Amino acid sequence: MKRLLAIALLASACAEKPKPIEQPVADPTPQPVTAPPFKVGKKSLLFAQAQFEWVEENGERRAKPGAAKLVVLTRGEGGFKKRVVEDAESRVFHKAACVDGGVLTIGATEAKLKLWAPDLATSQTLWTVSFGGKWDRLRDFEFVDADNLAIATHDQGVVALLTRTNEGWVAKELSRKADTFVHEIEVGDVDRDGKTEIYATPSDPNKVKTSQGGSIVTFTPPDWTMSQVAAFQGSHAKEILVADIDSEAPGVELYAAVEAELAPTAGGPTQPVEIRQYVKGAAGRWIMKPIAKLERAIQARVLLAADLSRQGHPDLVVTTMKDGIWRLIPTATGPWNTFQIDAESTGFEHAAQAYDTDSDGLAELYVAADDQDEIRSYVWNGETLQRTTIATLEKSDITWSIMGCGREY
Repeated sequence: MKRLLAIALLASACAEKPKPIEQPVADPTPQPVTAPPFKVGKKSLLFAQAQFEWVEENGERRAKPGAAKLVVLTRGEGGFKKRVVEDAESRVFHKAACVDGGVLTIGATEAKLKLWAPDLATSQTLWTVSFGGKWDRLRDFEFVDADNLAIATHDQGVVALLTRTNEGWVAKELSRKADTFVHEIEVGDVDRDGKTEIYATPSDPNKVKTSQGGSIVTFTPPDWTMSQVAAFQGSHAKEILVADIDSEAPGVELYAAVEAELAPTAGGPTQPVEIRQYVKGAAGRWIMKPIAKLERAIQARVLLAADLSRQGHPDLVVTTMKDGIWRLIPTATGPWNTFQIDAESTGFEHAAQAYDTDSDGLAELYVAADDQDEIRSYVWNGETLQRTTIATLEKSDITWSIMGCGREY
């Protein structure tokens, strides 16, 4: 059902007149915005969502997108308390992040980057633009540094870099390709040259029953020249992660979840979800190593580096649409060891985050099990990850991302 709701959300967007993308924002004096302060004393979780209502139109029942929705859970002595914030100017929040000046959100449709006051009572638009296609969607963002923000968009294949100046935020296109969805942004020094690169996952537009081709690309400073890391013909990777998980590879590595290859005449996937690792070789070429196959999975749109069993180094956590939650542990050679954390947790996006809300210095795993209408935590008890339901979800809501926040709400 929630897969159909996600498709309905895409289909409901409408076109707008194009505007130039390279422009300062309207407000010349936005509040200071810096990289998210991940520090001890963390308390809250931000759940970026889309919500729907069912309406009757022309004798048919259809899902109608509502206002963009942000669910905030704050940990207290008696558990988690919930607060809900809505934005009628958007139909979905794809991501919300806690920053020094408040909470940063990206939305659609219209494509708007907003900064909400620390109390979440008011907001200001830092940047908005129409890309000229059918959909104007800000899909993901990451801080390159305190003054530069990389953003992925639908559906004109735009990757934009927003730079903060004395006059406000100025956006510059790094890439554009019509009829292209850019799903995720990651940043990090994977090539180990001392500079931070930007990584993105463009693909053909989403389809319901067939796979789309796509690629992983990187933008290299100082000119942000684009080059290709990997190309996929029969499928694509929406989800990537830059993290230091494999002790055999110095520095951080790039990980990708390549979705199952779907053939419309085959009755199901012809290839399962495969998790791959990419590192830069001595000759400047990208070296790919497959680390795991999830045979029953169709898509995996969350990759996390997390030390959930408190062993002193992170493993790779993967959530799938229909095959639960997995923990992947590196091995010296060959495929990584795979352990299923929970087979009874599913969802279209199946958002998750590892975060330390109880301030003991160790992260817990939080998952939006949208199909089960629950938000769950997983905490290591010495032998296994113990599941607890900490909140419920509305039946027609889709959770797109979860982020931690150092404030109490």
